[in-house]
Amino acid sequence: AFSPFSFYNLSLQFSFIVVFALIFYMQNKTYDNRLLEFFSVIIIAFFSGIPISIYHFSAIYPKALIANIFAVPFFTILIIPI
Repeated sequence: AFSPFSFYNLSLQFSFIVVFALIFYMQNKTYDNRLLEFFSVIIIAFFSGIPISIYHFSAIYPKALIANIFAVPFFTILIIPI
């Protein structure tokens, strides 16, 4: 069931903003380098989530950027094909 208060859900806000930023970025990219694309997706996702992180937690966690460099390939290569 739809709840009008769903917009205040933190996970919805993160998902909406990050996916919107990634779609906007992918439509405007001008290169075809897979490695550059890999790192740029991580960086775009991190920086697009910063405003929500600051609003809700009053902090920025730079360790998340480093953790995503390892987590994204793990889930892409090992978990998703299963």
